[in-house]
Amino acid sequence: MHIIRVLSVGVMVFVGTGRALAVLTAERFQAIRLIEDVYNREGQPDPNRKDGHYRAGGISNDGDLFGDAIWDQDPEHREHFEQPVRWLRSTGYAPEIVNGGQKHILHPCCGGEEGSEVVPGETHWGLHSGELRATPSRRHRGVTPDGIAIGDLHVRNAWIYLYDIKNDILTTMVPGKPTGTNAHGLVTATWSSCCGSHGTGYYSKVLDVNASQDSDPKFEVAAWRPTFGPGDPFPFAINNENIIVGNVGSIFDTERQPMKMLPTGENTWSDPIVLEDLESAATEGGALIAQSTVLDISNNADRPFGAGVSGSHGIVWDIEAGTVAADFGTLTEVWQISGDGTKVAGLRREFGIPPREIPTVWSTDDGWNTFTELDLNAALDPELALSGSALWVELTDIDGVNDAGQVVGIGMVQDETMRQAVFLLDTLPLEHVVLKGDVNNDGMTNNLDITPFVIALSVQGDEEAFGRQVDNGNFAAADANMDGAVNNLDITTFINRLAAGASAVPEPTTLTCLVGVGLALVRLRL
Repeated sequence: MHIIRVLSVGVMVFVGTGRALAVLTAERFQAIRLIEDVYNREGQPDPNRKDGHYRAGGISNDGDLFGDAIWDQDPEHREHFEQPVRWLRSTGYAPEIVNGGQKHILHPCCGGEEGSEVVPGETHWGLHSGELRATPSRRHRGVTPDGIAIGDLHVRNAWIYLYDIKNDILTTMVPGKPTGTNAHGLVTATWSSCCGSHGTGYYSKVLDVNASQDSDPKFEVAAWRPTFGPGDPFPFAINNENIIVGNVGSIFDTERQPMKMLPTGENTWSDPIVLEDLESAATEGGALIAQSTVLDISNNADRPFGAGVSGSHGIVWDIEAGTVAADFGTLTEVWQISGDGTKVAGLRREFGIPPREIPTVWSTDDGWNTFTELDLNAALDPELALSGSALWVELTDIDGVNDAGQVVGIGMVQDETMRQAVFLLDTLPLEHVVLKGDVNNDGMTNNLDITPFVIALSVQGDEEAFGRQVDNGNFAAADANMDGAVNNLDITTFINRLAAGASAVPEPTTLTCLVGVGLALVRLRL
């Protein structure tokens, strides 16, 4: 009976929840970092051009960034020479032109062709920090919590690519418009063989990077072709539990309803299940819905949340219940949710002269029963005296937020001149560079880290006790969700890191039992 009781405690520790550091406030930021361009733009015209000379596409849970820069000999972006760039936390965010093993080639407009090679960083035309999710007024780029960037490969005229930021690995796929991807290599996308989205060739699909390349078309494992009625699904995101979210309607209709599609087997999903929107949630009258869609979904296995829009409102949905969990009010727009489901990135609009778009993070520590709204410009308050803030005049846009509350976006810098630049609002010191999940400290995150991770949980913050049991281990690497503490909140993220980094990993349910039992056995020895 004693053993059974201890085993139960082990499982309870695994699935327990907490409220530590989920809410994001300006006081949690340690610095605002200027993410440098790969080029020296001094003396070039129009430094404030609308699209900017460089931009980030989002941020991974390791704090790594991917984006693109415009070749410095094409400052007006007339020939569209994008240079793919990564900024790794492990290098202090030094800008690095990358290409995932693909040749650097010249744009066809200027004599280039596929396979022709040029000097890296000089007139390359290729990877673009892709347009991952769409809201009624704009498109947004995306990086997954696991560090995969997704977008269009311009060399092949809008072929889908996935790019592993940390390892500089590029996977090129097939023509289409990618909308989402997960840690298992599944990609949601749309495609039209002719005539735009209203052509008969239009359909939504799921691709698998592990699918047989002899399939026709390559990588495709599921597809939904239009019925020209109200039941056509438009997938916008897929999480690590293989739940698809997006909207449902006719390809001729802009008034669509939010939906989810649940996995029913390997590469099969349910019919679209309509979620609550503002009109259906209202008790009297209801709001006019121009368009409702779920644009992103968290990786919480027990209770995933979705972020998106319903009319002019930014919304969080409880995906399992199918209900609106949080409404951020009119003139808000959200498009990305952190992997742990506690933070949402978006904008709040204000009318004025001129009108403003305020980059905003909404966060919660109680499952969106309540939430906090943070105007990112609060980090520039002189009383806060945030490191690096003196350079910044205003923060104007947001591209992503991760589990640790690190936020990347665009703002205006005043140094020698006023210019647009990429910022990182950092909740961690830069020297805190650890390969998360690599608890045995061998340079990899894999199954060999499970036992030391279990031990790290069992010592309840006692790093010395951890060191006595794990030779040459790294206690800080057990803080998988990067919230500054090693506790039960790290478990789901640790499992996801194993799934993303190892070639053979137990199924999540198996790993849950393994960690629970392992923790119980450790406690028996203590």
